[in-house]
Amino acid sequence: MKTGTRQPIGSQGCTLMTGLMLAGPYRGQVVYYDEDFCGPPFFVREKGFLAWYERWLREVKEAWYERVFEILPKLRREGFRDACHTISAVKDYPNVHAGRLREALNRDDLDRNDRIALFHCIQKL
Repeated sequence: MKTGTRQPIGSQGCTLMTGLMLAGPYRGQVVYYDEDFCGPPFFVREKGFLAWYERWLREVKEAWYERVFEILPKLRREGFRDACHTISAVKDYPNVHAGRLREALNRDDLDRNDRIALFHCIQKL
């Protein structure tokens, strides 16, 4: 792959990169490549940057949700309320999020303010 035909758009760590092809038959496609040429480049399945970017955003958002729901049981007070409000504001999967937030109602360690915030967030969904 000629160096001038791609534009780096991100790093995956060390010498592994994400790039956008600027010329040739793969123009407009996202490619994963190693700057040390340890292996052949890998062209993603999407045929354009926007399609790849939308998939990438969905994957990042799903991983973020999982992380938030993973740490929610450990959060207290301000952090707990912030997480609840963020979840209810995004509104991507309201039934799923409301169900997962309802699970928090069973927690014994929530104070009155946490419970009020939780009820309001569930109602918004």
